[in-house]
Amino acid sequence: MAENPKSFLERLREREDEEEAEAQKRAEERELAARRAGSGMTKASATAGILEDARAIQESGSSEKLHELLERVEPLIGQVHQLYNQYFTGVERAPPIERRKQLDQAMQMLNLLPKPTPTLRFKCSTLQTRYMSFVEQWDRRTRVAEAGKRRL
Repeated sequence: MAENPKSFLERLREREDEEEAEAQKRAEERELAARRAGSGMTKASATAGILEDARAIQESGSSEKLHELLERVEPLIGQVHQLYNQYFTGVERAPPIERRKQLDQAMQMLNLLPKPTPTLRFKCSTLQTRYMSFVEQWDRRTRVAEAGKRRL
């Protein structure tokens, strides 16, 4: 036999519950993206947190902490790249020198840390390679921009 169809109010409650769950999920995703991007913190404190984590990893040798550190450094590279792009397009008047110094420190610290597993060694080397290619690009384009040539 056929079951009783759901009443209008039951369907409405289910839909509201689904919408509430979706809204909660979107809020959690935004919060996670903000934490990864370091928003809500000053630029110096975001990098200082990374350096403190690196020191803690160096003392403990925890591979989980190293993985978390890699997850935090990767968006930092993206942020600096975005700031350089803003400089090259003329949105910003000066290159992000201070932020780049902080990123340089974080990458140097990352290079000094022990990498206990091949997976972490691979992730570190991949991140370092990506970072170095950006550094070369930023330096080259900055020299061109400072020389007054049109092509950036």
